[in-house]
Amino acid sequence: MAEALTTLFSDVGGVLVENPWITVADRLSATYPLDRALVFRELELLSKDLDRGKTDLRSFNERLSLSVGQEIPQASFETLLLESSVKRIVPVWNSLSRIKGAGTLRVIALSNMSRQFWSSLERKFRASTLFDATILSYEHGVIKPEPEIYALALKETHSPPQECVFLDDTPGNLRAAEKLGLKTHLFTSPKETSAFLRSLE
Repeated sequence: MAEALTTLFSDVGGVLVENPWITVADRLSATYPLDRALVFRELELLSKDLDRGKTDLRSFNERLSLSVGQEIPQASFETLLLESSVKRIVPVWNSLSRIKGAGTLRVIALSNMSRQFWSSLERKFRASTLFDATILSYEHGVIKPEPEIYALALKETHSPPQECVFLDDTPGNLRAAEKLGLKTHLFTSPKETSAFLRSLE
């Protein structure tokens, strides 16, 4: 007999809020003579240290400016990242809120996330109220799909992997979770993912 689900692990960026690097890349390439694909690639690459908690926004912006060959004012970059780019994916947000409210599953954030961006989500949306607990990469120095972050999440939440489902928008992150025995679901659209979450209520 299949184990009943007790725990839902959910990604945040790309699932509950739009990927901020998309907006940042769009705005920077529109403001400066920069190739949008190059900017997005550098943002994704440099964000790994930010999500691990190993750098701050000033150093991040300095490295970005150097890598794309364009000085980007620090204040403008921080405002763009932490304010202008923060947009909820409302149908999924609301569906997850209903699951949390019903109390039928524990809802745990499992996300690659910088301290600065999480603080912005807290300030604007009180994001932590969606979850029973949070496993955020900057707090632990590891990021998905590194296996250590999944093992840590299971240990800290006392969750048997066979009773867990993990929602994420990146196939590689899901494959890493599956190796530890978690069930997974790939975010493909707000409508599809909201339907999946309704099936868990």
